[in-house]
Formats: sequence, C-alpha cells, structure tokens
Amino acid sequence: MKTISLLCLGSRASAFTDHFFTICENLDALDLYSLNVLTSVKCLPSLRKQSLLVDAINYTKARPLTAFYGLIKWRRLIFSQHGSLFLYGEVPQHIPFAFLCRARLVSHVADPVTHPGVPLVMRIAFYFAKLIFILKSEYVYVSYEAGRLSLLRSFSLLFKFFINESKVRVVPFAQLNSVATALGEGLVSSLEDFDQDLVFFGRNEKYKGLDWAIRNLDEWCVSRDVSLALLVVSSGGLVLPRLQRLSVDILSQYLPDDQFVRVVSSSRFALFPYSHATGSHVVINSNSCGVPVIASSVGCFVDQVRDGINGFLFDALDSASFYDALDRAFLGGKARGALPDTSSLVEYAKASFSSEKEALELRLMLDSLSD
Repeated sequence: MKTISLLCLGSRASAFTDHFFTICENLDALDLYSLNVLTSVKCLPSLRKQSLLVDAINYTKARPLTAFYGLIKWRRLIFSQHGSLFLYGEVPQHIPFAFLCRARLVSHVADPVTHPGVPLVMRIAFYFAKLIFILKSEYVYVSYEAGRLSLLRSFSLLFKFFINESKVRVVPFAQLNSVATALGEGLVSSLEDFDQDLVFFGRNEKYKGLDWAIRNLDEWCVSRDVSLALLVVSSGGLVLPRLQRLSVDILSQYLPDDQFVRVVSSSRFALFPYSHATGSHVVINSNSCGVPVIASSVGCFVDQVRDGINGFLFDALDSASFYDALDRAFLGGKARGALPDTSSLVEYAKASFSSEKEALELRLMLDSLSD
C-alpha cells in the first residue's frame, strides 16, 4: 500500500482547511493508501473523520518560524525517497517543505492570480511558493481551467523552455464534507421559508465588490420599483450608504456548519459580485444548500456556474449586466422558473461537485507518481 503524507499548515479553521480535510477523508475512503495527515492544531476543528492518522503542531501566523518545527518533526516523511507528499496551498509556510522535499510531490495552488488587496511582500512570497511548487512537484493542480491558463502565463518562459505544461492539472473543487454532514441532518429550508432575498457570505474584501453591489442593488430597486432584503454574513467592516429600497442586515460572526446551512438556505439567491475569483467554495456551498447564485463571470465562477441552471452570471463591475441578471432572477418569470427548486439544486450540487470525482482525479495523479 502506497504511503502518502498530506500537509496543510493553516493558522485557523476555515473553508480552506475544511476542503483539505475533505480531500484527506475522501482519499482515505478509497482504502488504497496509508495516509499521514500533517497539519496545525488550529486547523483541527475542520477534521470530521477521527479515524485518520493526524499529527499536528502549534503553528501560528504570528510566529511563522514554528513551521520549521514541523519540518524537523516530520523529517522522515519529508526526506524519504519512498513516500509521496501532498502539499495543499501555496502559503509561505509551505515553502521550506517543498524546497527540501525528497519525497515525490503533488502540490495544490489555490490562488494562481493573487487577488488584489494582498500586500506586496505576501505577493512575492506567494509567487516564490508557486515557483518552488512548479520546480519540485511532479504535478501541480488548480481547481479551474482559467486558473491553469493563468499559471502557465505567469511562468510562461519556464513552461516554454524547461517544463512540460502537462505538469499542471485541473481538479475541480468538491462539496465540503462539513456542509454535506449538516445537509444530511435535514437543515435545508423549504421553498416557502425565505428570510431574505439575497445573502452574501465571506470576508468583506475590496475585490469581492460588496460595496459596489449594494449601491447598484439599491439603484436597481428604485428603477424597478421593488424592495429587496440582503443579509451580509461577514467579519469584515462594512459602511452602508444611505439606501432607499434595499434593506441590509449584517451578521458579523462565525457561523458553525449547522447555522451556516440554515442561514444560506433561507435565502432566495446568494450574491457574489467579485472582480476576481480564484479557488473559492462559495458557489458550491450555496448550491449545496439548494440556493442558486448571482455571480460575476470571473475565475472559477465561470466553471462552477451554468447560467440559467444553478444561477445567473453577469460581467464583473458592469451595472447594466448586473441589472440584467437581477431582472432575470427577480422579474424574469419563465427564466426564474427554469432554475431547479431547492431539493433539485441540492441533488445538482451533489452530482456536479462530487467528492468522489475529486478523489478519483487526485488518485490518477497520485498513482502515476514515479517510483
């Protein structure tokens, strides 16, 4: 049985670490590998399957050198030429593991195009991490096709003269096991149980376009003589302008999985007006809760949203295109009716964002690693 070590040093539990453990749990379910899960103590709340062999260190972002403790503690796995190492995410603390690794390496790149708002120093660190991953890994994978093309463009000379482009693979993100577990407990609201028209969830960062969307939503409501209610579930600061026909409620707290599912599923639509979207689970999580999305046609959203099927797409930061999407969503009659109902969309998400498919795609890479 092939031995594989899977490593993710996060500074907190999040959707990012939820997905890492989803991968670990689903690979373990294949019963083909001996898995060693290497992580940080603060990521452990994301762990669902207690039978996994997990070793954790006290890594914190405030003390980044604590990552080297993991390098020392796990040196036999990292430096072994007989095992394989799976690195999840091009975060700076993974650089020494990739650089010194002698095991056969598969790496995941979450953010091929570092989104706006990241400080210059961190941009440099992420770029260097990607470079090391490309040079040292047998395979590097991203979650969407535009991300693969972007990664190839970012290191065009490297791929043109030294490295085969086939090293970069696409493995779409899957439904999170944590959300699937909450869904299995029957927490999805019924069709008539909508508490708000729209929900936005996630950190409020400039590139996510929330301020722009709120202004344009209110203007659309005025022009169409309708009223809408938006719920913002976000830890980021939000200063609301004076609004006429749009009501906005803000829930600035972390939601456990069961509460998250209840809140999202009580919305008619989830709103994601991003100017950039890289490795994101927001569409998958929304559809998993039976909620269609209104999202900008950027990055991974292009792969994840089938316009008129599981949501509506619009051109990023384009008011006319946004208004058209809102018209189709709330005033479209037949267009709105073509979207699946809640239970059908839940089933759509299970099929389209299948954890089994993701695990099998990863298996193809892991099994083809050179001996």
